[in-house]
Amino acid sequence: MKETIKLPSILEEFLHYLTSVQGRAAGTVNGYCSDLILFLRYMKKEKISSLSNISIDYITIADIDKKFINSITIEDIHNFIKYLDTTKGNKNTTRSRKITSIRVFYKYLLNIGAIDTNITEDLKTPKKTKTMPVYLSEYEANNLLNIIDYSHTVNRERDYCIYTLLLNLGLRISELLNIKFKDIYNDSIKILGKGNKERIVFLNEVSQHSINQYLKVRNKKWNNDLEDYLFISTRGAKLNPRTVQLSIKKYCSMANINEDCTPHKLRHTMATLLLKNGTDVRTLQRILDHESLNTVSIYTHVNDEDVRRAIEGNPLNRR
Repeated sequence: MKETIKLPSILEEFLHYLTSVQGRAAGTVNGYCSDLILFLRYMKKEKISSLSNISIDYITIADIDKKFINSITIEDIHNFIKYLDTTKGNKNTTRSRKITSIRVFYKYLLNIGAIDTNITEDLKTPKKTKTMPVYLSEYEANNLLNIIDYSHTVNRERDYCIYTLLLNLGLRISELLNIKFKDIYNDSIKILGKGNKERIVFLNEVSQHSINQYLKVRNKKWNNDLEDYLFISTRGAKLNPRTVQLSIKKYCSMANINEDCTPHKLRHTMATLLLKNGTDVRTLQRILDHESLNTVSIYTHVNDEDVRRAIEGNPLNRR
């Protein structure tokens, strides 16, 4: 069982602010929480000599208060960033995220009067290394689906449906696993995306077929009330992202795909296949639910029919 960490009240209040006032998604708030737990543990270990020989994982932080926060200097924060790099081995993107968490926390502390000066205001984040997205070829994607379709696993229909939707719709894993029966329409699904924003995703024929085939099996054992999740475990509980992450590694191994397979790689695969088959970047931006694009994109109009045609044009919709 995962250990429950008792948080200081000042951190609990910050997390409540993110959830209730800013409406941040649970995953985002959890990310801030884990980043700041590490930050506060490091600071307490470094500033209290009697804790120097204790592993950082065992440092308690429940007693941290405004006085302790105000004792932290910018040099302390610089040392923490160095610790993330040299000791933790965090990549630029990970360090950048953790620095952002600290800056948002300190901005909150300034706003509520817990600190007089925001020492993180000029704190720079590392430049993010731009890497080309790794994706499966059309052959590899089709082979992966064939491996699942012809497997004899207990959850064959469920898993085939999951990977068909990931490869055809480009959903994030959290979006996929949050689908409820009430979100499913004849040829579309209502998706709750990043920042709790809702959008409609159109289903192509192969996606509709995979859902229908899965439901034939699912409905024999489980209810399908409107509030029930579409994808469930063998025990009927909402499916865990870790289960999907492990299963994709298993199926990729069976398909002799050597790359490190993740659900997000399937999202990259879908995007790449659509671009190669003529989908314009503005339409793809809407499908993938990305906020930013080059400034010229604001002059490009996308209607529902463009999005529907793009989904239908996925080459994996020819199975």
